Amino acid sequence: MTVLEERVVSILDDITIESITFLFLLSTNYLLSGNTRCAFVIFGMAVRAAQAMGLHKETTWGPIDTIACEVRRRVWWSLYMADGYVAQAYGRPAILNERDFQVHPPLDMNDTSATCPGFNSLEPREDRTLQPVTTLSYNRYKAKLYLIAAPITRNMYFKNERKMKHVVNQVKDIHRRLLEWERGIPYELRLSSFTNGEIDVHGNPLLQKFAMQALTLQLSYDNIQLLLFRPFIGIENKDIPIPDPGPTDEGHLNITITAQNQCWISATRTSLISRYPEILRLISKTLPCIHIGLHCLTAGVMLGVLAMSNQFCSRTQECKRGIARILSIPEIADFRAPLWDQSSEVLTDLLHLIANEEIKALITGGGKRGGLDECTLIREFGMPEPNLDFSSISSVLDLQRTEDEAPSADDDHSFYQVQGSLQHLPLGALPDKISTQTEFYQGIGGRDNTNRRIPNFLSMPFAGLPGNGDLDRLGQIWMWDDSFSFV
Repeated sequence: MTVLEERVVSILDDITIESITFLFLLSTNYLLSGNTRCAFVIFGMAVRAAQAMGLHKETTWGPIDTIACEVRRRVWWSLYMADGYVAQAYGRPAILNERDFQVHPPLDMNDTSATCPGFNSLEPREDRTLQPVTTLSYNRYKAKLYLIAAPITRNMYFKNERKMKHVVNQVKDIHRRLLEWERGIPYELRLSSFTNGEIDVHGNPLLQKFAMQALTLQLSYDNIQLLLFRPFIGIENKDIPIPDPGPTDEGHLNITITAQNQCWISATRTSLISRYPEILRLISKTLPCIHIGLHCLTAGVMLGVLAMSNQFCSRTQECKRGIARILSIPEIADFRAPLWDQSSEVLTDLLHLIANEEIKALITGGGKRGGLDECTLIREFGMPEPNLDFSSISSVLDLQRTEDEAPSADDDHSFYQVQGSLQHLPLGALPDKISTQTEFYQGIGGRDNTNRRIPNFLSMPFAGLPGNGDLDRLGQIWMWDDSFSFV
């Protein structure tokens, strides 16, 4: 590493595809080792080097052979997707705007033409032809996903004068496009195709590759849904105006119901990846291990927020089970990245906090209702069935169930062992550091935050952390800051 770092500046004197790739891989290595600040800066160098070389305008490449053209396309789109990921993970503006570049999606070459055994789906290409789904299809679908999500971190929530009506319209449009994108995913890239027991990925490298792609693609999609609706969690419908004049639009009035429902689906489905340890273990030594860690932390915190929104709702039990499932992932999948250790500490403290608040509510007879009564919550959100395949859910309307369908305690013994150790403890038996919300924030932030304003947990569960300027903090904690909320 020392030798490589010493050559960074000299590499910039002669910018080539190889030097850009080197900078990109170096930033990836920093990210894997937990040095996010260096990863952030080095990646920015890679993007600027690519622009300096003219990779953002395919028309300027001149007459080059097919292989060289496809390599440039692959490098550029890899940079674009990584840029979108960094923007989502650390709350920084993306460097690249799709309006400012013109590069066609990469086509299949000999090294990416393999198809998934047992499937024969067709993928619509840019030239409007239908071609077989290959190992490179994952990159094309992932790029489309980041193109749809780009406004979330670019301008939708971060303008100084945010117009609620405009934001609601934009959220609805992005949500519609996300649902359409999910419905268009071929079977080769759907996690359910590899987890229904009909296909055994063991011993087949090609099937394993498609299975890993399917899992990471689903997690990226659900994470973007959480990011999209996060600002609406913790507010009530009466605070949301109807975007356009005219007859009342029930869809606009129910934006917070849609937000909580979609967050419930996406966060719970993310937690259910713990059921697939064989696929997770394949990812343990790869870069997606970091991505999964960030997405699981976000899903776990969202489940905590939903649990705290109504402590007496039976949905709260499933939220805690979801957090417990996420906590089990590092052990069953052999994930050793520092991010997972930090996330586990945060989510463990969060489980204690939820249990502590429940005990207090039981003793005092109080409890947060989140603006909706028990019957309304169950009717609107539903409860996941024990064997429900969340990977097949493409609409927030697919979980309209009754309270009678709530999962039983027998479905997940490991969780109830954890839950039993928490909920049957007297107040004084809980660890001191999470006995109050103030101390919960202190424990995560690693410093004294006693002088900070204590926020509403439902809207800003991490508001006690240091400011957003610290890149060394856990990824995506920025999305819980009050600057990203309408509350």
